[in-house]
Amino acid sequence: MDREDRRSHPLDVVRADGVARDSVAREEPLQVRLAARGGPSQAAWTTLRTPGHDLDLALGWARAEGLVRTMQDVVV
Repeated sequence: MDREDRRSHPLDVVRADGVARDSVAREEPLQVRLAARGGPSQAAWTTLRTPGHDLDLALGWARAEGLVRTMQDVVV
């Protein structure tokens, strides 16, 4: 299954003139865990998101919250 298949879910929509094929965006939970270097990780936040680009989402959030200043602050 490729990435696009995981991002949406196909369904049939019943209309007055018949049935049409459509899709809806799939949402799944993402839990981000953070740790100080060498320390145990802790759950920082959980959100619903459309799968894909999870690392970008987590890094953007951590940057916006002031938890990281540069990529040198990050170990993946």
